[in-house]
Amino acid sequence: MRSVSVREAVRTAKRYGAESCCSEVEAQQETNLTGTPAQLQQLRALQAHLAFAQGRFEDAALLSRSVLSEEDLRLPYRDRVRLSVLDGRLAIRAGRVEEGVAALQQLARRATQSGHVDLAAHVWQVLATTLAAGLRPSGEAPCRSRPGRPDGPQSVGRQGIRTGGADGVAESGAKP
Repeated sequence: MRSVSVREAVRTAKRYGAESCCSEVEAQQETNLTGTPAQLQQLRALQAHLAFAQGRFEDAALLSRSVLSEEDLRLPYRDRVRLSVLDGRLAIRAGRVEEGVAALQQLARRATQSGHVDLAAHVWQVLATTLAAGLRPSGEAPCRSRPGRPDGPQSVGRQGIRTGGADGVAESGAKP
C-alpha cells in the first residue's frame, strides 16, 4: 500500500472541485492515509460533498454527521458552515423540511452576524434552490419562461392600466 498525504488530497480536491477528483479520492480510500486530524476531517467533509453530488445521499449524511459530531472539530469556519449546509440540505431531502430549513436559516443568520456576508448569501441561495427543487414535479426546469404568459408579472401605469405582460410588450397601446 502506498502512503498518501491528506494535505495533498485536500489540496487537489479544492483545486479541481470535489467531482473532478473522484477517482483520486476513491484511490486514496484504498491507500494508507497520513495527515493531521484536521486534514482527515477536511478529507471526510470533501467526501461527503462528493457523495451528495453523485446522488449517494445516505453516504453523504453518514459522512457529514460523523464529521460534525466529532468532539474536537478542527474544520475552518467556512468549511464547517458548508458542511452544516450540506447537512441541512440532506435533512430537507429526507423529509425533515422544518428541521432543515431552521438549521439553514440559523446558519445564514450566524454567518451574517459574524461578517461573512458572502457565506450567508451562499446559505440563503442553497436554501432557496433546495426548496424550489422539492416543489416542482420531477424533470421540470426550476424556472420555465413562456413569453406573453397572461399570468406573468405585469406593470401597472399611473392610471392603473396594465402596461406589460411577462414578455414586457405593452398591452394597453401605450409605450412600456
